Amino acid sequence: MPTLPLDDIKRLIRELLDCAEGTLTAGAIRNEIELLVVRLLRLGTHRKGGASNQTQLAVQVLKSLNPTKYGAVEASDAEQWVQRLDAEIWDDDTAALDVVDNPNVRLLMFQIGSLIAKADGFVSWEEQQVLRHIRGQPPLEPSTPATHAPRGRTLSSLLDDLNHLIGLEAVKRDVHELVDYVRLQQLRRSQRLKTGEASLHMVFVGNPGTGKTTIARLLAEIYNSLGVLARGQLVETDRAGLVAGYVGQTALKVNEAVESAFGGVLFIDEAYSLARSADGSDFGIEAIATLIKRMEDHRGELVVIVAGYPKPMERFLRSNPGLASRFSKTLVFADYSPSELLAIFKKMCDAEEYILSPEAEAKAVSVFEQAYRTRDARFGNARFARNLFEHAITSLATRVVSLPTPDRATLMTLDSTDVEHGAAATNLNHPRV
Repeated sequence: MPTLPLDDIKRLIRELLDCAEGTLTAGAIRNEIELLVVRLLRLGTHRKGGASNQTQLAVQVLKSLNPTKYGAVEASDAEQWVQRLDAEIWDDDTAALDVVDNPNVRLLMFQIGSLIAKADGFVSWEEQQVLRHIRGQPPLEPSTPATHAPRGRTLSSLLDDLNHLIGLEAVKRDVHELVDYVRLQQLRRSQRLKTGEASLHMVFVGNPGTGKTTIARLLAEIYNSLGVLARGQLVETDRAGLVAGYVGQTALKVNEAVESAFGGVLFIDEAYSLARSADGSDFGIEAIATLIKRMEDHRGELVVIVAGYPKPMERFLRSNPGLASRFSKTLVFADYSPSELLAIFKKMCDAEEYILSPEAEAKAVSVFEQAYRTRDARFGNARFARNLFEHAITSLATRVVSLPTPDRATLMTLDSTDVEHGAAATNLNHPRV
C-alpha cells in the first residue's frame, strides 16, 4: 500500500494555523479544515465505501485535528459514521466551506483537500466542485452524455476487433457467448420455435483502464449488426450527467439520456455513485428509480450497461429492490498482467512510429512488474501504460531536440532513460491523477 501523505497534510495545517490573526482565529481555521475533511470523507465513502486510502487518510487527519471528537472513529466504520453525520452537516457539496478571502489560506486549504481527494488516485466530479469552491473558482458545468456513433461495420469485422484486443480473455468469451445466444434465438424464431426473452442489460465490474468503454462500444455495434439494436450508438454518461441539484430535474436528465440512447447502448460509468445515500435522501436514488422504469417501459429499444468498481457495484445493485433483476449478466474486467501491459505499451509505440531499444524494453518490463505487484483499487491499467508512454516521449524530446542533426533512428528510439523518466513522472503511487 502506498504511503499516505499524512505528514505533508500536518505540515500544511501548521502553516494554516500560522495564518491566524484578528477575527481569523486558530479555532476558526481548525473548524474550516474539519469541515473540508469530513466533506471529502463523505464523498469518498459514498464513492467507494470501506477503508479505502482516501478514507484512511481523512480519518487520520481528523484524529490529529480533534482526538477527543474523532478518536474512536476507524476507517473500517467511517461509512456508517458519515451517514449519521449527513443530516447534521450538509445538504450540498460546498455548503459550510466558508473559506475567508485570503489567497494564502485558500491555497493551503486547496493543497490539503487535493492530497485527500487524490489519495485513491481519482478525483470525482463532486470532489472537483469542492476544490474549486475553496479556490474561489466557478463550479464546473454538469457533464452531458457523450455519443459515440457506430461505424457501420460487419459482425465479422467487429468480432475480429474483439479477438485482437490485448488480454480480456474472459470478457471476450462472454461476448462471444452473448452473440451466440442472440443468433440462436434468431434461428429458432425463423423456424417458429419458442425463444427466450433474456435481458441484454449488463454490469461491467473492474478497475479503471481495463477496456470497459471499448467493449461497450463494440457491443453496441455488434448488437446493431445482429439487428437487435436499430442504430448502434453508444451514449456514455455518469452521475453528473444524470443527477440534478433540484427536485424534479433529475428525472428529466435521466429521460433525456435514455431517449438519446434509443436504438443503442446507454453506458453509465461509476454507476455506484448514484446510490451514495443509504437513506434515499440523495437525488441519485431518484435517478435509479427513473432508470428502472424506462428500462422496463422500453425493453428492446436500448441496452443499459452500468460499470464501476466491484464492491461498490454490489452495493449499487442492492440499492433498489428492482435493480439487480434488470441485469442478466456481469462481465468482470481483470487487471492487465505485466506482459499484457508491455504489449499495450509496445502497441502504442508501433501506432506512433516509435521503437524500444532492448534496454528500454527490459526497463519497461521492470516498471510494469513493479506496478502490477504493488497495485490496488486505483491501479490505472492501460491508462498507466498510456501515461508511461507519453512521459517517455517527453523524455526523448528533451534528449534529441538539442542535437544538431538527429537521424531517423534517433527520432524513433526510446531508450531505458526515457522509460525510467516516464516511470518517475507517471508516479506509481498515483497512476490515475
